[in-house]
Formats: sequence, C-alpha cells, structure tokens
Amino acid sequence: MTIFDLIIVGGGPAGLAAGIQAGHMGLAVKVLEKGEWGGRLRLARKVENIPGLTLPLSGAQVADRMVRQARRKGVSLALEACNRIDYAKKCFRVYSTPNRYAARAVIIACGVEPDRLLIPGLGAEPDCLFYSWQLLPHVRDKRVGVIGGGESAFDQACSLAEGGAVVTIFVRGPGPRAFRGLVEEAQDLGVSIITGAGIRWAEKRGPVVSLQFYDGHDRWWEVDYLLAAVGASPADVTISVPALDRAGKDLFWAGDVCSGRYRQAAIAAGDGVKTAMIVNEYVRGE
Repeated sequence: MTIFDLIIVGGGPAGLAAGIQAGHMGLAVKVLEKGEWGGRLRLARKVENIPGLTLPLSGAQVADRMVRQARRKGVSLALEACNRIDYAKKCFRVYSTPNRYAARAVIIACGVEPDRLLIPGLGAEPDCLFYSWQLLPHVRDKRVGVIGGGESAFDQACSLAEGGAVVTIFVRGPGPRAFRGLVEEAQDLGVSIITGAGIRWAEKRGPVVSLQFYDGHDRWWEVDYLLAAVGASPADVTISVPALDRAGKDLFWAGDVCSGRYRQAAIAAGDGVKTAMIVNEYVRGE
C-alpha cells in the first residue's frame, strides 16, 4: 500500500488550498471529497473578496481553478466519501468508499453542512424544500421562498432571481444579516424581502406551498419551492480514539469545520495553507 505524506479529507477551499501548498512543498498528497470539488463555494454567485482576483468569478469557477492548480502540483484527487480514520503502527488508515489509504499525517477539512429546517405542517423531508439553489428544477417564472437572512440566503436568492424566479426572502429577525451591497443587489434584481417573518405553518396544496407567518399580522404566502439557508454546522467524520490521540501532532483540522462564525473562502484557503505548512514541518522532521 502506498503511504502518502498527507491525506486531506474534504475538497473545499481549505482542503484544496492545503493540497496545493503541500504539493508545492513536495509532499505526496491525496485529497478526498464526497460531493463536488469546492464544496459550498460552488453555491457562490460571485466571489469578489479574494486578494488578487481582479474580476469577480463564480464560486464554481474559483473551485475549478483550484482543482486545476492542485493537479499541476501533483496532488492526487478522488471523489470518495471518507468513512473512518484510524491510527495504528505509526500510520493513519483512512477508509473510503471503496478504498483504503495510509498516510503520515491527516488534515480534516470537511467543511460544514446546511442545518436542516423543520417547518410545522410539511413533515421531515418535504419534496418542495431545498438547501441549494442549484438543485431547484425549472425556476423560471416559479415563486421561490428563501428562508434565512444571512449572506448565503441573499446570494442564493440573487442566483435564483437571475434565473428568472420570483423570489421572496423571509427574514425572521428585524433585518437582513447580509452586508448592505448584497442586500441592495438582491433588491435591484427584484427580490422581495419580508423581515420579522417567522414561519409558523406550511401546507402543501398540490404543487403549491402555502406559508403562514407573522410580521405583526398573521399572513399567508404562496410559493412553488422553498430554499432554506438558516445556518450550517461542521460536518462529521468518524475518527477512532487512537487517531484522535494524534490531534495537534499529525492530525489537524482546517477551514470552516473549525473556524466558527467567520466562514469565507479566503479565510478557509489561508487556514489550509498554514496547516499544510505545519504538516510539512512534521513530515520533514520525522
């Protein structure tokens, strides 16, 4: 079995940046990603806050550039889900579907997953509720209700509006939490914003969803689809006790999975680069 210097679990901005840096320093690197390269970065309509990026690109374009750069650095990339990480005989064992790998060090950069939203009246997993704008079918001329008040909600609302959807954002709090420029951009695209609108009930009436909310008065609103953007939590990876005992030695976390509130692609990528440099010092010292 080939023993990699470093295995990275997660192919978002942190994982890809860590792989690029590690490959640049000459380490043998494997990156595993269970979904799409770039992770939640691919949801971004425009990325404008990465230093040196003179023109805005979509999150998917930034992710694709990082993938190409990683491959140029000799990084091995695999679309595989990591099932378990173990440690024995001075080596990590990383189990995926369908393979097993060995490594001297591991970086967990699996990012975050969207928080699930339970709307009274709709049940646990209604077919009208989505967590990514890219999964909505045939949005042109469809009414979409976006639940959430942060940057992810407004950015995805803009993407839907540009695709021809009639979009309404329901913000539970007194006002949006997204930065002003993004809110204004949503308004320029015709997105309606209702604040103080906590969803109380929903009913599926054929293809139409009727929402009941309170914004000072009880109101009903009809939509064809719902998009939830109410937050995200760190993704889980199964790690054995012997592997966990290596934390801070040759097992590390990077990016959104450990960054708390401050989740931006640039922050995650920088954290990935720093962590890869720490791994390089460990491997070379070993």
